[in-house]
Amino acid sequence: MKKLFVLLITISASLSSIGQVYPYVEDFNTMPSFSNPFGWTSTIPGFQVYPNHGNGSQGMTKNMTSLGASADSVISPLIGPLTATSVLSLQYRVMESSLYPNFSHAMVAGDGIDFYAVSGPLSILLYTVDVTNHITDTGFFTLNYNIGALAGNLGNLMIKVRRGAGDFFVDFDNISITNASSVVDVTPLVDRPVIYPNPANGGTRLQLKSVPADDYRIRLISSAGGVIDLEEKHMEGTLPVIDTNQLNRGLYFLQLTGLRNNFLLRFVVKN
Repeated sequence: MKKLFVLLITISASLSSIGQVYPYVEDFNTMPSFSNPFGWTSTIPGFQVYPNHGNGSQGMTKNMTSLGASADSVISPLIGPLTATSVLSLQYRVMESSLYPNFSHAMVAGDGIDFYAVSGPLSILLYTVDVTNHITDTGFFTLNYNIGALAGNLGNLMIKVRRGAGDFFVDFDNISITNASSVVDVTPLVDRPVIYPNPANGGTRLQLKSVPADDYRIRLISSAGGVIDLEEKHMEGTLPVIDTNQLNRGLYFLQLTGLRNNFLLRFVVKN
């Protein structure tokens, strides 16, 4: 299993735009080989569709070479509107260029995968994979991420690849934004924690229930994009998380980033 690039999930708040039919599924098999992925915005030469770079089929790939830029990105068509059960699912791997497809690329300093959700001024770092937590493998790694907190919005998937050292391919396949019930994968989808009371009055102590056991980094994010790192601790079951006494009226997100689980929860504070 492999993790080595940077991925950004860009969620647009413009509900007046027309998005792709939801749910959205892209396996790249219907696109011409050695071309830019149809409907995706990429730099030149940027990301391209290659045969045998998918999970047993055609896939989208980026060749990161020491002769090129150290970072590059691609943006999907507009997708949505999202629903309360929307899940991002994708498969990816990172392989040595000169020995492809026989050897995986081991992550080094400067390599990374960062997952962001962006909605208007709101930019949410969902998850980061780097040298501290990636697994080196020639097989595809599957990611499922619950993005139901952004329900009602249209959005784009933006994938950014960073290189620290070495030459390698980053391969992508089976990218989808669908309802949780339609995602079939070896990676189990756990129940989402619930934040309550929601909406909350100023001064209310917010609680979480149904939190899967994990070591979490907890972040509070305002609708304007402001981020407060609250703490890092082990969490499980039901427990208090935030005193809203210092929060102004408005929409907020609570992000829980764990070793095995990642959640983005939306709540409202009203005076």
